[in-house]
Amino acid sequence: MKKQKNYDNEIVVLGDSSNPEQSQNAEPKISAVATPSKHTVRKNGSMFVKVLLILCIVYVLYLILGILTTEFYTDRDGKKKAVKGDIETLEDREDYDNLTDYISQVRDIIRDITIIDIKTANEETSYGQAAVQYEAILNDQVDLIIPRLKTVNVQTRNEHIKQDIQVILSNDIAFYLQLMVKGLKAQDMTSVNEAVKWKESMMQTYGSIDKNIRELAEKLHREESDFFNWELEKAVTNKDKTAILKSNDDSSTNDFSSEISLDSSNSENDSSVVF
Repeated sequence: MKKQKNYDNEIVVLGDSSNPEQSQNAEPKISAVATPSKHTVRKNGSMFVKVLLILCIVYVLYLILGILTTEFYTDRDGKKKAVKGDIETLEDREDYDNLTDYISQVRDIIRDITIIDIKTANEETSYGQAAVQYEAILNDQVDLIIPRLKTVNVQTRNEHIKQDIQVILSNDIAFYLQLMVKGLKAQDMTSVNEAVKWKESMMQTYGSIDKNIRELAEKLHREESDFFNWELEKAVTNKDKTAILKSNDDSSTNDFSSEISLDSSNSENDSSVVF
């Protein structure tokens, strides 16, 4: 009886096991050597070409995607340069997008407050109506934004911008609205005068926010003229074209300081407040 072993496509025939001497002295005989056929060579070559083409296509698509997603900026010499894509830059970009979103919401609140200020100063809105409108901004906008802002995580280097946004919402705007509601409902000049101080603080804090977000934008080479060209006056008139402060001689003015007078018939003293 013969035994066969396969050595890498070689068929080896051993001696007959029934004859020990013959089995010991027998030498392996190579009966056949498998060689790849022409069809197999052509098939392997074709597969290699296909793989190579696929890799080339993927590489070209990767280059195109990189070009399309790369941001460029113009330096002081007028040359276009690619924005860096390191980890710190990517983190700052995410912070910038989150912070500018909340800054836009703060702007909307300041705009809405200013419209009520103007309408009240022009005596187009009663004190009672103004108090209701101020309270609506406090409940429907400010109180909803503050908790969401607290959940936003930013890098330590950008934390000061987030803190300023928290201050303008939780302190400046919130106290201004609360005191105006209290003062107008109760005809309390002390509360209204106190509110004026918070309005001044509000604009100072906003100035700090604007300065710091501009510095971050410059660091990231973000050129967003629409965002940074925002003006309170234009924002007010874009939402309400009738919100134009009138002076004492009934002529319109672009000055956004408004004057509310609680006359002597409704309060102990005839007082005037500028805010």
